[in-house]
Order: sequence, then C-alpha cells, then structure tokens
Amino acid sequence: MHEFGIAQNIFNAVFREVKKRNISKVISIELEVGRLTAIVPSALEFCFETISQGTLLEGAKLNIVDIPLKMKCNRCGNVYEVEDYSYKCPMCEGEDYEMVSGDELLIKRLEVE
Repeated sequence: MHEFGIAQNIFNAVFREVKKRNISKVISIELEVGRLTAIVPSALEFCFETISQGTLLEGAKLNIVDIPLKMKCNRCGNVYEVEDYSYKCPMCEGEDYEMVSGDELLIKRLEVE
C-alpha cells in the first residue's frame, strides 16, 4: 500500500507549513491526484487520518481532485483523455504523443482557522 508513504509525505509537508505560519487548525487539504499515480482515495484518506491522530492536523479532511490522464498527439496536435489504456490519438490514430496531465500529486490548497 503506497498510500501510507504518500499520506506521510503530505502530513509532513502540511505540518511544516502550519508550524512555520503558526496555524492552530487545518480544516481541509485540497489535493490534485493524477490517475496515473494509481492512488486509491479511500486508502489515502484512511492513512492520513491514522497518521494525523493526536496532532494539529487531526480531523483535517482530504479533498481529492481527480486529474484525468491526457495526452497531446505530436502528429495532429489533438489533446485527448486516455480511456481504457488506449493511448492512440482518436483523431488521427497517431502513436507519437506526450503526456499533458495525469501524473500529478499536488497539495493545492489548505483551509485553516
């Protein structure tokens, strides 16, 4: 379960930031999570909840924004969402593409008191 390590890294990054800014309570943490990361949101939430018990991050809600896997065709310029692991361009059936989104794991925003 790689979610535990990811939850620990999120906790550490947020904890450092709230200590630096002298924040007393974190209400929510917005995350952008790309589909290619293969993170299971419920597992990440469970791990984060476990790690944060007894700390000033206890009770903080993870708001996970799913970022689709998108490619840009280098042949025709079409940007498309990958579905069913079919990476070919749906417009020209080209197989020369580059990733536009889908591998993100970003702490986007904190809601604090």
